[in-house]
Parts: sequence; structure tokens; C-alpha cells
Amino acid sequence: ELAGRVKASTTCGSSELVTSGYHDVLHRKLLKPLMMGQVQQCAQALQSYGLTREFFTDQAPLLRNPLQMEDGYRKVEPKNKVALLQEIQSLSQKAQPVKRKRVDDAGSGNPFGKRQSKGGSSGGGYAVPEDADDGEEADTNAVEDESIPGLVQNKRSSKQAPKIGAKNVKAKVDDYKKCSLATWRVKKELPLDENGQVQVEVTRAAILVIRYIEGHTCAVRRKALTTPDPVECFHALVDHANMTGRKFEVGYATAFEAFSEVLQSRKDGLAGNWFTAPGESSKDAFMRRLKKSDPAHHIFQAYAQEHTDRFAAAKALSMDEAMDQMPEIERKYKLECQEYSNVLYGVNDELAAAAKLEQEQIAKLADIGELQGKLDAGSLVAIEGFAVVKQASAVTKAVEEFDSARDKAVDAVMATKLPALEKRK
Repeated sequence: ELAGRVKASTTCGSSELVTSGYHDVLHRKLLKPLMMGQVQQCAQALQSYGLTREFFTDQAPLLRNPLQMEDGYRKVEPKNKVALLQEIQSLSQKAQPVKRKRVDDAGSGNPFGKRQSKGGSSGGGYAVPEDADDGEEADTNAVEDESIPGLVQNKRSSKQAPKIGAKNVKAKVDDYKKCSLATWRVKKELPLDENGQVQVEVTRAAILVIRYIEGHTCAVRRKALTTPDPVECFHALVDHANMTGRKFEVGYATAFEAFSEVLQSRKDGLAGNWFTAPGESSKDAFMRRLKKSDPAHHIFQAYAQEHTDRFAAAKALSMDEAMDQMPEIERKYKLECQEYSNVLYGVNDELAAAAKLEQEQIAKLADIGELQGKLDAGSLVAIEGFAVVKQASAVTKAVEEFDSARDKAVDAVMATKLPALEKRK
């Protein structure tokens, strides 16, 4: 059957179809645009070879399965398979010829009159499409009847059935409504506004519960979501890296994907769970996997206990109360970010060395009087908040304040003592 369909497009015979490997080349050629999502091109290619979707579902597997060849059609997304079927049906309908009625030659009585379009000069016949309306058919019959001498046509009486029009269809629909059970339903009257429009009140269930912790942050508890699969997470991470112009090393990506597959294989033996056990939180799952011999185990344990205590003493707020306190929370959040930067540049040796070098360069430019020229020329740009600082004195003052604030922040952090960590000393 396959050889008969592609006979007009190839010189490969039926006996050479399998031995020459032509069916594999044809399968790859037709499947490639479908794998890329180009459904229309795949449908056109199938039609050019006289094939249908059964080539992928029935014909090709009969040749490929005994040879243990990979069936790439199984990897195609279901939506593309459905779209391919619809596209093939659409192309088949377009290729079908328009059916026309055979009309007798004028006055000849020949039922096998020639097909001819209206206005033709030979044969005297009129070809009328099947989907022509009654008006066109009546006009055609009138022209043919006038050519027959002595024929008298009776006028249509008023008792004959009228044509089906919009009014008659509407009347039938109204008759059907009389026996419908839809009138038994109680219709709810909706309130109207001043302009006569319907007022629809949309009620939404609360999906967020905001919890206020010590005035510094908002902890949000959302609805419990399903835990994603590790392989899906890895693919999402790789896609994000590619879209941002970064790529994983081939060896690292392969090892990472294999590790994700190992994690996902846990679902088979843990009733669909791979990260947390039933009823277990992510914090408990992390602490369960963390080795007690880890040097930082006591630090994570203290952090987890502090996290538990804070959530236990959290105060629930309504949405309006949370929005009222949001400006103060945002102000404290910015202060925390600033303090974090100060501590980071004070504790990290690499960042501290780079920051100290830049401070010395700015101080040297200020001493020799070239800092203002650099700012005016745009060689150096100083930004505070969302504004550009153009005065050299303001830049010098900001550098000095940063240096002093950094030292104070480091001293305050190093002097902080956590009870959980003090017990281990």
C-alpha cells in the first residue's frame, strides 16, 4: 500500500522499499517539520507524496518495529498530532472538485447534456452547482421553459409551501421553546446601576495570608502547591540559562541531569514523594538530610529553631492592615539591605580589598582637584538613590560615611550573640 501511494513521487520499487532504506529517509524527512512544530509544512509534504497521517501511525511502524528502529512520532506533542490531522483534512477538502448537476440541453430532451457554465455558447445546457439556492435554480428553469414553444407555466398559488426564511425559522424556534424545560428554572434578578447595566459582584476566596514578623519582613503563606519534579526543574533552569546567554558545561549538565533523574526515581518507592515525606516540611526534610558531622550543622539547627519560633509567634493581619504597614516595612527592608552591603564589604576580604582600592583612588582625585572634572566629563558617575550626584564634595562625603558605617556594622554583627550558638561554646 505504501509503495502504491509513493509510486508517483519516487523511482523506488516495492521490493526495494525496505532493503534500500528509502522508507527510513522518507520517515525522517516527513517527521522533521512536525518535530519542529511546522504542522502545515508536514501536511503539505504528506499530501505531495499521496500519504495521510496513517503513514506515521500504521504504515511506518510496520516497517520500523521489526528492524528495532526508533519511532520519533511518539515524541511528538499531542497538540501537534491533532493539528496535523486537521490540516490534512483541510487540504483534502480543498483538493476535492466542485460537484455540478447535469442539465438537459435546451429542448433536446437529452438527460446527458454537456456541462457548461452559464453564459456559454455551445450545447445550450446550464451547469448549476449543488449548493445553489432556490432562486438561481428557478431562474434557470424559467430560461429553459421560455425556449419551449406552446408551454404555459401556471402561477404559484398562495396555498403552496413558502420558502424557508428567517421569519419561519424564528417561528419554529419559538414553538420549540414552548415545550422546553428551561422555563422551569428560577432566574436570578441581577441588580442594575444608574445606566441600566448589570452589576456583577465578583467574590474571590482569599489565597494569601500575610504574617507580620518583628516589623522587618512579611512572611506569606500561600496555598499548598504540588512539588515539581527534579527533571522539570533542571530543564527550566537550563532554559533560563540559555535565554540569558549562559550555558552549562556539557559534562556538568549531563551529570546534573543524571542526578535529577536519580532524585525523581525516589517517587516510585515513596508514594510519589521525592523531597519531603508525607506531612513533613521542607525545613525538616533539609535537617533530616544534613549530616550531623557537618561543621555548620549547629548553625543550621539554630536558624531552623529561630524560624520555627518566629512563625509560632506571628500575628495574622488582614490585607488592609498589611498594606497600611507596608511603607514602614519597606523602609526597614532598605535599611537591612544597606546594612547587609556594609557587612559584606567589611567581612569579605576580596570585596573589601577592591572597595578600599576604589576609595583610595577617589580620595586621591579629590586631593589633586581632578574629581570634579571627572564627574563633569562623565568619566565617573556617582548615583545616590535614583539621582546622579554631580558635586565632588558630596561624593567625598559619601565615601567617608560609607567607610565609617561599614566598620560600625561589622562590629555590631560580630558582637551579636545567639543563645543557641552560645550553648555550644
